[in-house]
Amino acid sequence: MRKIIRIFLLLIACLLSMKVKAQTAVIDSLEDLLLEHNKQDTVRVKLLNETAGYLSRLDSEKSFKYAEAAGRLAEETGYLKGKAVSLYIIGIYHRNNADYPRALEYFQQSLEIHREIRDKLGVAKCLNDMGITYLEQGNYPKAFEYYQQALIKSAELGDKQRIALIYKNIGMIYDFQGNYSKAIEFYEKAMNIQEDLGDKSEIAKTLYHIGIVHSRLGNYSKAIELYEKAIKIQEELDSQLDMARSLNEIGIVHSRLGNYSEAISTYIKSLRIQETLGSKFDVADILNNIGEASLEQGNIEQALQHLEKAWDISYHIGAQSCMARSIFLLGNLYMIQGEYALALQQFEKTLKLHTALGEIGFIARDHIKIGETHFEMGYYADAIMSTLKGLEIARETDRKEDIKLASLILAKCYSAQQNFKDAYQYQLLYQQISDSILTKESQKKINALELRFELEGKEKEIELQKSKLSLQQAEIDQQRTRQKSLLGGLVAVLIIMVLAGIAYFRIRTANKKITELDEFKQGLTAMIVHDLKNPLNAILSQAQKPGLKNAGKQMLHMVLNILDVQKFEETKMILKTSKVLLSDVAERAIEQVSFLSQQKNITIQNSLPSQITVRIDPEIVERIFINLLTNGIKYSSNSGNIHLSAKSENFNQSSKFVRIEVSDMGVGIPADKLDRVFDKFGQVNAKSSGRIRSSGMGLTFCKLAVEAHGGTIGVRSDIDHGTAFWFTLPRIKPVQKNVISTMSGLNEKQPFILTQEDRKYLAPFVRNLRNHEVYEVSSLHKIIKDIDSSKGDRIKIWKEELLSAIESGNKEIFSKLLKSRK
Repeated sequence: MRKIIRIFLLLIACLLSMKVKAQTAVIDSLEDLLLEHNKQDTVRVKLLNETAGYLSRLDSEKSFKYAEAAGRLAEETGYLKGKAVSLYIIGIYHRNNADYPRALEYFQQSLEIHREIRDKLGVAKCLNDMGITYLEQGNYPKAFEYYQQALIKSAELGDKQRIALIYKNIGMIYDFQGNYSKAIEFYEKAMNIQEDLGDKSEIAKTLYHIGIVHSRLGNYSKAIELYEKAIKIQEELDSQLDMARSLNEIGIVHSRLGNYSEAISTYIKSLRIQETLGSKFDVADILNNIGEASLEQGNIEQALQHLEKAWDISYHIGAQSCMARSIFLLGNLYMIQGEYALALQQFEKTLKLHTALGEIGFIARDHIKIGETHFEMGYYADAIMSTLKGLEIARETDRKEDIKLASLILAKCYSAQQNFKDAYQYQLLYQQISDSILTKESQKKINALELRFELEGKEKEIELQKSKLSLQQAEIDQQRTRQKSLLGGLVAVLIIMVLAGIAYFRIRTANKKITELDEFKQGLTAMIVHDLKNPLNAILSQAQKPGLKNAGKQMLHMVLNILDVQKFEETKMILKTSKVLLSDVAERAIEQVSFLSQQKNITIQNSLPSQITVRIDPEIVERIFINLLTNGIKYSSNSGNIHLSAKSENFNQSSKFVRIEVSDMGVGIPADKLDRVFDKFGQVNAKSSGRIRSSGMGLTFCKLAVEAHGGTIGVRSDIDHGTAFWFTLPRIKPVQKNVISTMSGLNEKQPFILTQEDRKYLAPFVRNLRNHEVYEVSSLHKIIKDIDSSKGDRIKIWKEELLSAIESGNKEIFSKLLKSRK
């Protein structure tokens, strides 16, 4: 076998240059005639169409231009036949580029003109090519319908060659449907006519197709034997294109046998011929095959090189089906490497392409692979959703291998979610499909046996019958064995039930232990984080450098977020509400993040109306603003903008709630990830920017805090156009300024009043104090020591209360005291 291949490959090297020169000579002659014949008439239309037809396989783009020129001239001269032929060639161009809807559109237009001018041969050709187009789409009923019509027209013409061609095409339908006996029947019908006509070229092509059937059946030695017969004829006829395709199929056989090195070697031989012929579609197809075989070998670098090259060629010639295969195989490559995000991108691209092409079978597989990738990433809900879509389509098209894979993925997903009932159901489906595939493989062996004997002659029919009887007897023996083991099976079921009961109690015990470990882990985390809070406060009180101080602030906010989320998931959030101006709370938050915004030169615009008064816990809401602003800074580009705005819910000034929005122009959040942004540790992209870090708890805290106030929170986003977080808070009538303030910590029966003169004296001190946090003890003491208590009892009491708030670290009282001077 190998000797034969080597011999004709040596001959090919010598003949290819001669063949290409001959083809070039014909094209050059036609183009010379076009240059000589400048008259815009039907002769020129014929020359243009003939040149386009000859170039259709060698240079599809050039072919398309000639066909378009022929169509325009035919339109101008009213030459219907020329117009019909040009439309037909353009249809072939679009089909070769896998643009099936446009191909069908041009074939239909050509068909209508051929019918109008009563050109039966043209009608037959259009019907046949429409059948081929539907076949490539996987629409077998439509393909069969058009082949039948083409067969009737060809019979009316007595065109035996075309009848044989259509028989072969119908055989391909049965081949793709898995009805191999019927496929062989029609291939043999085609071959009988071809042998009568002495059409060696078509005989070789039919042998090639019968070889494909045997390859699918697993009769690999028979398949290679048929390919070699085809190659021998193709070599005799110097048909390099057909030889290259036969070699490609031999490579596929070796790949199915696991002989990947032999497969790649054969693919390369086929590739060299196709590259010389300039058939870019076939080159891309072979490169995909080499990439797939390299992937199976574990040679990732070689696989990546060939798949990227295949994609590049497919993209430039517009061969979308070939391009989709390259992308899909790249997805498999990234899956093997554990690069699940990259794999997901590839499978999603493939799904879009196959959806656009209407290739239903591939769409099922794409959904399933997306589901598998989501499972590997730990997104079980997304995995289930995608895989169920794929399973539904796979059931509709009866693609058992896809059903098998989908059921296995679903079983794993539900098991990971501890939904053992559904996991068991899909595991059962997986086993049933696996068993049916095994049965189908057995039937394939029977079919293969039948086909082999049919091909080798009727004299072995008795031996075939004996083989069938032997298989049937084996089945009868198996049935008897099953009957005898029925009682044993019942006993086994009882044993399994007992074992299942034991397993159930073990699972319960294991789940209890897991729960206890999880509680221990959460408790330990809470303890560690809680113990971090006090040292951080001490460090902040002594820190002098702005960078160190702001980094400490960020760490403290993260610690508080983790502690509060854990605490408030278990108990209701206790709020210390008061009437405050919303803009004041926001300004304090902006001050807190000013160091971060300055690092990236980000402008924060506060458009909150100064008169909006809310009943809230100021400290909690300030932290909501800090978290949302930090998030916006983190995902915004340098010199960006963040905007704070507000309006009453439902645009009603008397509304009980005000809607606040924090928007940025950052990278945005994918639509399919928006529902997870408020989940614990649900950070969409674990990205760090400068000194900014995220625990994934900030937005979770925001949700808990807003809902504790009776409000709601949400997000909208557009990739590369920014994100807007919004939340609502309870609104009340505006607070009147210059009112008497009741001091927290004093006797509430005695109102504490600062006069206008007191407030004027304290104003410069308060401005300085507002630049510091309650834990910046040393800095605050330096400011407070200059306040003269002898100015009056009210100032003395105010100073003492302020010092007491600082010593206890009570941020709420500290903030109220700074406001009381108003």
